[in-house]
Amino acid sequence: MPEPKPNPRLDALLSRAVEATATAEEWGELEVLFTRDASARRRYVQMMDLHAELQARQEAAASCSATLLSLHAVGGGFSWLSWRPLTAAAAGIVLGMFFTSVVSGYVMSSQGGRMGIFSDGFESAAQPVVDGQQPSEPGHWGGDFTEVVGSQGAVRPADGGQMLRFVRADHAGNHLPQSFSSDIFRLIDLRPWKQELAAGTAVVRLSASFNGEITSQEGPFSCVLMLYALDSAFVRERQTGQFSSSIRERMLAHSSSTRLRLDSDPLSWQKAGNELRLPPDTDYLMIQVGMTHDSREPGQRRDAFSAHYADQVHVVLAHLPQIATP
Repeated sequence: MPEPKPNPRLDALLSRAVEATATAEEWGELEVLFTRDASARRRYVQMMDLHAELQARQEAAASCSATLLSLHAVGGGFSWLSWRPLTAAAAGIVLGMFFTSVVSGYVMSSQGGRMGIFSDGFESAAQPVVDGQQPSEPGHWGGDFTEVVGSQGAVRPADGGQMLRFVRADHAGNHLPQSFSSDIFRLIDLRPWKQELAAGTAVVRLSASFNGEITSQEGPFSCVLMLYALDSAFVRERQTGQFSSSIRERMLAHSSSTRLRLDSDPLSWQKAGNELRLPPDTDYLMIQVGMTHDSREPGQRRDAFSAHYADQVHVVLAHLPQIATP
């Protein structure tokens, strides 16, 4: 098989996409490339596979030998632009893994392996859009008042130097003193993985880490994760303004909300997860990460969040055995 021609622009776009630092404009450019070029889609899947594999190997190595690999994790994943110097042998192993995956990664993925399709530790420091809207384009977070920050008080980021802070349960231009949930959303393009969804056995798992510095007078608070499967026609209608109601009216599938009660220890990060089995005609995935004030005391203001955080947001695609029809 002839070697693919070098494409520096595609390589740069894919690297930024894998690191979750691509802008909305760059995601748009990638979407065009994915539509026209099957090899670009395969390379994206392969790089995400390697991203997840390197992360898993790094975690395993850290528990048994700090000198096996010396990779720097950024935002819970491997950063192509910020790895520490390796020995020649170690570098050869990593590069060999990559070029081997170019040949076999997509085949392995199609046989049911786990694939990381999104990872964000907020290391780009890009601030969410706080207009109260669920994004209609991939490439950025949007929703209620949130901000990307560094260490705050006793809370340190779960990994790297940045994390997401939940600020308020309303958004710019809309004061809602009785609102009780601050939510942030992101749209993920799943069209490069359409082959993986065809059999109807694909499952996505959303996970995130949460923390807070909560006083005895506050709370209780719960961490929330939700998933929505959408098709291209519906996303286009939202992009053109033809549809502005709740996505629940047109979603293909939806996961029940995962709720994890937040503890009062600012030194510990709590992990939560949620899963959704995807219909074969899924083209996009909307993810929701939120913090909910669970107090039901009458008259108590619930729209403000003093010190509540999320980090290490990951989405993984895998396959479950087909459930037999009764």
